[in-house]
Amino acid sequence: MDISASPYGYVAHGYMRAAVEGRSLDEFYGACSSPESRTRSATLLSGLGQDSDPVFVGSTLGEGSAVVNVEWVRSSETLRWSVDLVEEQGIWKVCGLTTGHVELDVT
Repeated sequence: MDISASPYGYVAHGYMRAAVEGRSLDEFYGACSSPESRTRSATLLSGLGQDSDPVFVGSTLGEGSAVVNVEWVRSSETLRWSVDLVEEQGIWKVCGLTTGHVELDVT
């Protein structure tokens, strides 16, 4: 399944595109997101060019939570992040962005 076609993947994709386009990310954040997390995420996403799109390389889905692993190629550098999301009142919201990927259980 295409991760960005899932409800949580759609939100993660929109979040990444908004960051690249310099738009506000406020609409994507949920109650789970702290001011520190938002600042850290903004710092990690700063300076991305609009010349490529995020590649979703895996995800994990739990009861009301999800993690989407994202890669972004910039020049000769591949950036790897995990977008943490929770479902709040039926709507997927971003809690934060961390560097690296979450290990996925593929069994």
